[in-house]
Amino acid sequence: VAAALEPAAARGLAAAAVVLDVDTGQVLARAQVPDYDPADPRWRARVLAGDRRFTGAYGPWPDKTGIRGFFQAGSVFKLVTAMAAVRSAHPREGRRCSLTGGTFFDCTKRDEHGPLFRAPGWTEPVHDHWRDRNHGRIEITEALAVSCNVFFAQLGLALGPEPFRAIVADGLEVGWSPDFDAGPAGSRTLASTAFGQGAAALNVMQAARIVATVGSGGVYRKCDPSMRWTPPEGGACTGIPILQDDEGVSLLLAGMRRAVDAGTARSLPGLQGVRVYGKTGTADDPGRAEEAPWGIRRRSEAVLPHAWFVALGEPGSADPCEPRTPGRLAVAVVAPRSGTGAAVAGPAALAILGAANGLGYFGAPP
Repeated sequence: VAAALEPAAARGLAAAAVVLDVDTGQVLARAQVPDYDPADPRWRARVLAGDRRFTGAYGPWPDKTGIRGFFQAGSVFKLVTAMAAVRSAHPREGRRCSLTGGTFFDCTKRDEHGPLFRAPGWTEPVHDHWRDRNHGRIEITEALAVSCNVFFAQLGLALGPEPFRAIVADGLEVGWSPDFDAGPAGSRTLASTAFGQGAAALNVMQAARIVATVGSGGVYRKCDPSMRWTPPEGGACTGIPILQDDEGVSLLLAGMRRAVDAGTARSLPGLQGVRVYGKTGTADDPGRAEEAPWGIRRRSEAVLPHAWFVALGEPGSADPCEPRTPGRLAVAVVAPRSGTGAAVAGPAALAILGAANGLGYFGAPP
């Protein structure tokens, strides 16, 4: 995993990944680049000296796979919004990987900055990427596949803040606090949070557990993050039913599969013998004070975004988009200040799944 992260880290300032066994919630790998060698005594002097290039946000010392590694979530947070919508019983129709969400929104207006949506009373609209085409009248699976900000902004407004509070109160961990505030009803903050800006912040462990929840049929599993193996009956893991609607889970899987087949992750190579479900994330984030040692000015918008990718891998012989398929792995990758999720974090996630395939995690090694 660390080797897979090196090209992503070279594109920006760092990279981190978490790999989970979906069936149990156990942590199979946590890795980051740069990292420090605990056998090299020189790290102590740098920590004691307060060397910000070593102990700061992108230095080797802090853990970027957990508590310290919070970043703007970008479009991977759309999975949280989609889960909140599924819990709110938004209708859907079809079968498994051809499922279609029953709630449609329009993505038909644009300006020089790209497709847009503006609610009455707003001074500024929300936009998709300036190079995106208008997506037309779309539903949730297609919106996940093409990562339509305009759709998810409207979905968030339609849901209101309570479904976000409720899913976090039920156990899904996002951001720093269990009291998650997505923004006031009708606000631009709420719309922005729904597509991954605003209040949407994650660390890579949280992102891995979120995508594993989709892969497990809706159960949010949380195990010891230390990678200490504990049998499920040992009590080190918890399992909380977050989604209790099989068709709703398949709806999310269908959107993630479409993202890989024909959406924002379509440029990524396929893996022989492995079916991949993915979600890209590209998170704009003005410079922060803690980034100063790396030459990034506070509140400067002239900086690269954070690149995210979350993925599920399953044996290619399994039926696609089934809510509960044994043998799945969940992977989350973040590469801060590196570029787009598809171009930077996605290849790292695919390299990790490819390595797992080579080790026989999805069946006999090819």
